[in-house]
Amino acid sequence: MSINVAIDQLPQSLRPMAEKLQASIQEYQETQQQFSEAVAETKRLTTAAAALDSEAEQANQQWKALCMERHSDQRKINGVIERSIKLKGDADALRRTAEVRDQLHDQLIMKMAPARFALYDSVDALNSAYCQHRLSELLESEGWAETVGEILGVSSRIFTRQMASLEAFERVIDPLGPVVAGGYNQATLLNFVKILMGKIGGSARSAKTTIASLPAPVAGEVVASNRIALKKLMANGGKIPDDIDQRGGNHGPIKGLKKTA
Repeated sequence: MSINVAIDQLPQSLRPMAEKLQASIQEYQETQQQFSEAVAETKRLTTAAAALDSEAEQANQQWKALCMERHSDQRKINGVIERSIKLKGDADALRRTAEVRDQLHDQLIMKMAPARFALYDSVDALNSAYCQHRLSELLESEGWAETVGEILGVSSRIFTRQMASLEAFERVIDPLGPVVAGGYNQATLLNFVKILMGKIGGSARSAKTTIASLPAPVAGEVVASNRIALKKLMANGGKIPDDIDQRGGNHGPIKGLKKTA
């Protein structure tokens, strides 16, 4: 599942967004499956054509060998030749079918690429909305503000006292030295954050900030990482175009497009 929690367990305000995203992901995954099945069938046809080519070549060698025999049977030779021709014809037919099917692959690539690109924003929007909702819940939790406020107060008092003592010592050594601009407010807050992160770092890393994720691309799928690359892929009929400059130099595949191995 690309929505990592049950939709009915989400806040009511997020459910329509999650349901719409889930429907889009399901449609995208159906196209992925269709593409994978199409590629598998084309591969099967290509493999079958290669096997028929091999049989045709064997038959070709067989009738030539029969011709070299002293008492060769012409009817048998003709039969083997006909078999060789038929096998070769069948192989060519399968190969042409596979070549035509390649157009279907390109059409599905052009369907998947913009769908996946749109899903990036939708997934990010749902995760951001969930984090905003969760932040509001946490901020409304009873007692947390008083506890954190006391931690800030006592840590600030300790830190300010330490800094004041250090500055007083430095004044003795260098009476004309620089003065801390704006007092210790910023330094105190940074020290406070350091204290908190030292205690809650593990919990922060394990906090659930992602409830939706993109499905993995399937083999042969072309993924666009920016809008310009996506437009060039669509304009090129689903095939990754070469990057050619104004002088005609070829720099290889367009940046921002990647075909999944």
